[in-house]
Amino acid sequence: MCFRKALGAEFSDSRVAFTEWAALKATGYSPLGQLPVVEVDGAVYSQSVPISAYAARLAGLYPADPLAALKAVSARG
Repeated sequence: MCFRKALGAEFSDSRVAFTEWAALKATGYSPLGQLPVVEVDGAVYSQSVPISAYAARLAGLYPADPLAALKAVSARG
């Protein structure tokens, strides 16, 4: 949702079927061998919390205040 808000038509949501995952993983595409990943300017990044924070910041939904940002991604926030 955040990527769509921030990027609109420039965002492409690609899903990997379970049957395709082993072959994709074997290519080394995912930095940690897991999903989700996001590709930005040819670089691939993983882990859902950093990806979510990045998307929220692009969409203008992520707090500028460091403590508020910590709370936004913290399990205790």
